Amino acid sequence: MATSGKADLIRQNERRTNGADASRLDVSPEMFQHLESAAKKSKVEIEDVREAMLELSVKQQEVAKGSEDVTEAFQRFGLEFDDVINEKPLNLFRQIADSIASGENQDNFIADLDTILSDDGKKLIDAFKNDFFAKVSESRKIGATFSDQQIAE
Repeated sequence: MATSGKADLIRQNERRTNGADASRLDVSPEMFQHLESAAKKSKVEIEDVREAMLELSVKQQEVAKGSEDVTEAFQRFGLEFDDVINEKPLNLFRQIADSIASGENQDNFIADLDTILSDDGKKLIDAFKNDFFAKVSESRKIGATFSDQQIAE
């Protein structure tokens, strides 16, 4: 019984952690778990995904303030000003990943990825090239997460 109680406490702590991380990224706790699952399958750290997405939201603000360098980096990934400032970070993250997977912006993508997602984003290149978001979709189909309601409990 003690082991079961300890396991329950660990799961509760994971739920709280996932909920807090999800909130910082403007995604649901359930989606955060799918991102975590995709990260594991892609052999990258969820911390790198989290930090890259947080940096992305900072860069969105820089674009809104008129940063030309950051705006140009987004444009080379096919994202215009309105796309960048109006989209949620997860949607932009997906569009950048899809752009890399499709081979767009081959001449500048590493420098542009560094500009937009920092060093953490560069650690995700192989995951993006190997269709990171297909793994997110696969996780969603399997339903291998706690629901938002379970996390709130």
